[in-house]
Amino acid sequence: MKRKNYLARLCRAARWRLPPEEAAEMIGDYTELTAGRSDEELILDFGKPKDAVDKVRILYAPRELNSWRIVFGVLCFLLLLFYKQMMIAIPHLVIPYADIYLC
Repeated sequence: MKRKNYLARLCRAARWRLPPEEAAEMIGDYTELTAGRSDEELILDFGKPKDAVDKVRILYAPRELNSWRIVFGVLCFLLLLFYKQMMIAIPHLVIPYADIYLC
């Protein structure tokens, strides 16, 4: 794999998988790190371009995960609140088939 080909693949993977400002920063850093190095050294040190981007992407996963946890928690709370209100308002319509057991 040629150096330019390696950087082109890295740029493509970074722009696809990372936020724009992080992708630009990563591309700049890797451009400096790969200057004057052979293809074999790049592959041995950084792995495939996709793997290098995945290693950086792991750093941003907790932020995304925490965002989803917050959204999930809020949705569960609202669902429980809605269920409670329905049980108070119309208890016989919330669980119409409660006496039927499914096997």
